[in-house]
Amino acid sequence: MLRPGSASDEGPRSIRLEDILSPARWACKKERLTCGDCRLKFSNLFRRRHHCRLCGELFCKQCVLLRELQVPAQGKQFVKVCKTCFLDDARTANSSSSCESPKRPHSVKSMWGIFSNDIAAISTPTFDYERRSVLDMTTRTPPSVDRNSEKRRLDVLRAYHIDYTAPDDTLQSICMKAARALKCPIAYVAFMEEDTLWIKSSVGFNLHSIPRDQSITAHVVQTREPLIVTDTFIDGRFHDTSLVIDHAIRFYAGVPIANKNGWVLGALVVLDYEQHVEKIDVRQLTTLAEATMDNLRKPRSISRQRTISHDSSKPRASVLLLDADFVVDATDRNSEVGLRLTSSDRSGLSESTLMDLLAQSTNTQRSLAQHNTHLATTLGTHSEKLDQLTQAISRMESKLRDAA
Repeated sequence: MLRPGSASDEGPRSIRLEDILSPARWACKKERLTCGDCRLKFSNLFRRRHHCRLCGELFCKQCVLLRELQVPAQGKQFVKVCKTCFLDDARTANSSSSCESPKRPHSVKSMWGIFSNDIAAISTPTFDYERRSVLDMTTRTPPSVDRNSEKRRLDVLRAYHIDYTAPDDTLQSICMKAARALKCPIAYVAFMEEDTLWIKSSVGFNLHSIPRDQSITAHVVQTREPLIVTDTFIDGRFHDTSLVIDHAIRFYAGVPIANKNGWVLGALVVLDYEQHVEKIDVRQLTTLAEATMDNLRKPRSISRQRTISHDSSKPRASVLLLDADFVVDATDRNSEVGLRLTSSDRSGLSESTLMDLLAQSTNTQRSLAQHNTHLATTLGTHSEKLDQLTQAISRMESKLRDAA
């Protein structure tokens, strides 16, 4: 049973009809797999989805509260709101308790008609993957960065030896396709270093770098998930970033550029000066991001580069290897060289990735077995033909001797 806000909560105990967000702007249930607060996965049986009537995002039952709704000429009504909206509404009420807020120019009657129908949510293009907790949703900084994991990510990024200043026609073409796919004037491929987002290739944009703490892409790198912001002007996380303040960017779409081990090197980003209200299909950008990663592998054949440092003066040496995009820690202990995956690598290897590798290995073995069978059959056929040829030659020699 949903619980109303506790009596200790400050601020008003009710909200107005004109504060209710139109269902047409609610988050689509198919696009939200986890609760926007606790991040637990939804289930139709055990953890159902609940829309916050103020922001439209999806939360589980444990992460929503009931607020009283002021309905003219109606009995007492309660609506579901998330913790963030509950606290924000309370803070707003406390800061403006001395003066009444101006009413929005919406028809109360029409608004109540929309709300009471409780129609199914229409897909909204806002992909708010960063709603980790009440505190995280009120700040632009992503969830705390694991320093060890970030160090490993930087090691992987630098192992590709990317020249951020050299032009790349392939990446330029990818940027053009990305901009055309979302009908936007700006697109770029960027890679996240320790303090700076370096823009390798771009179209419609003349910026070469952005400070990491001013970059929206930092969220993409940290969460390893696509991020769609339909209107940065009203998004509290990004409205004061340099892209918005200095360049008046209003729409942002970014997908991670990751290697096979899941390490995010950067992002493919599309920008626009206008907000986008249509549904955004991130699959096109994801495909182009994969093409970007393929382009990084080609010049240096990184998957085949192996460098092991043997230093007799050190009892053990640790070096980074890139073997099919997997970062491996090679340890030399008492002249015995052992390869092992570090704990951070093991955490990066998801179960699905391991299953894919196992499936690929099985398919390779099956292909080799089929090839060996085919080879044996071919050799047997050739042997039979050689025997037939030998017999034919013997008959010809016999006939020649008889004729002589």
